[in-house]
Amino acid sequence: MDVTERKRKEKLLYIQRDLGIALSTSSSLNETLERLLDSCLQIDEINAGGIYLIDEETGDMTLAIQRGFSPNFVEHASSYTVNSPNAKLVVIGQPVYKQHIDLLLTSRDDALRHENLRATAIIPVKSGKKVIAAFYLASSLELEFPDSVRTALETIATQFGVFISRIRLEEKLKECRKRKKS
Repeated sequence: MDVTERKRKEKLLYIQRDLGIALSTSSSLNETLERLLDSCLQIDEINAGGIYLIDEETGDMTLAIQRGFSPNFVEHASSYTVNSPNAKLVVIGQPVYKQHIDLLLTSRDDALRHENLRATAIIPVKSGKKVIAAFYLASSLELEFPDSVRTALETIATQFGVFISRIRLEEKLKECRKRKKS
């Protein structure tokens, strides 16, 4: 086995382990998102990323956190309505690995054509069978993500779905308690 690939796999396992430990003690959604994105950006092939949250009532996607994207990207890709091709791609629930240029689905996305991004990964995050969030991870260096990176990202997304559901439930419970006290 190639030593480089073995070292990559070891690093990915350490990232997953450390993230699992960190998320188990996380109590706020923002803290969880920060830790999650920081962990994904430790992967050598990824140098930009964001996490979209899906509104439980409307189904719209909003960029909750991002690192490494240009202000232009953030301005034009910060939200998508439930009926947009971008949101529909996520709600299908399957990971998508493509070149950035191949994911420009609408005329609105034309503003993103000149981003210096190559390989991209859109990873839906599920709670049960329902998609509740999505990772958008990118590389300005790589043309595609190796299988070991894809597996790690999908594993992280599976773990994250459990944590985000737990934290959202805890936040709703806190709100109910506050209203009861009032």
